[in-house]
Amino acid sequence: MKFRSIMSVSFLALAVSATPQAHALATSTPVMICNNCGNPVIQQRLRDEFGTYSTQYVLDLDRGFIRRFARHADRTWSEIAVEDAERNYFNILMELYSKTGTLFLTDYQMMTGASFTGLQSQPISKSTAERMATTSSDFDGISAWDVANSGAPREKVVAHLNATQDSLWVRLAGNAQMAVGSLRMLFGVDNPADVRLGVRELAAQVHVTFGDGSTSKFAWDPYAKTFAYVPKSSRDSDSNIIPDTADEVTGGNNSIRQYDFSGTPGGVNNAVRFNQRVMLWNVSSPAASAPAVLVCTQVDSGPRYCRLQQ
Repeated sequence: MKFRSIMSVSFLALAVSATPQAHALATSTPVMICNNCGNPVIQQRLRDEFGTYSTQYVLDLDRGFIRRFARHADRTWSEIAVEDAERNYFNILMELYSKTGTLFLTDYQMMTGASFTGLQSQPISKSTAERMATTSSDFDGISAWDVANSGAPREKVVAHLNATQDSLWVRLAGNAQMAVGSLRMLFGVDNPADVRLGVRELAAQVHVTFGDGSTSKFAWDPYAKTFAYVPKSSRDSDSNIIPDTADEVTGGNNSIRQYDFSGTPGGVNNAVRFNQRVMLWNVSSPAASAPAVLVCTQVDSGPRYCRLQQ
């Protein structure tokens, strides 16, 4: 079975290092490059995501100026300078790179989640995808159905992602992709792998496609330093929603889990497929050993509710 990772990012930042020494400089003076940097949402993300840096350069692509901020002990920021940026864009990048050693690029739409135009999910690279496929033989038989409804498969995938996080990179698109092209031309970077995004620095989501074509999302938690399953993110091979296991209610000989298939594409077919999976699992409660069945009810044309019952 092949196990492929596809990346989808709601907040993006890019670290570009020409040398190890340059990378080290980034811990004190990063540069943010964004569109409409004055947007309150972006300002909040600057505070939340880059609050550990003492100095913050912000190059606003829309307004044509550079803002410089200072961070205070209480994690607040104050603007200490506004520099005219009505010069050649490449010269500005070069100047900032010479000051800081590393550039962090962000894109307004990516940061706010307002639009994902141009952010199509795509394989990382052929070589990376193949390497991950060869290291994922332990995932034979696991499906997004299992991930959505069982802790053990989730933990297995999380363990794999944690172990391979160094090779998980995200490709930029849209405006940020053009900026990356500028950096490659500026710094003579020929290998696209040298201009890349690390999952750990991004709180990014990884889209995992399993052998049966089903998918689940796992998000990087920068505070817990681990991946975690994204609730309600599993889809079958036709992009139908796979419901997560709801709170279990035990009554008599029944072990019941409630699922709401209302308003989901292919809801009826999804319920049938889910029932097939349930029969394979042979789910049982302490008081019953018979295979569970998915019992679905629908009032008029309203929501279709299903329960797992023995």
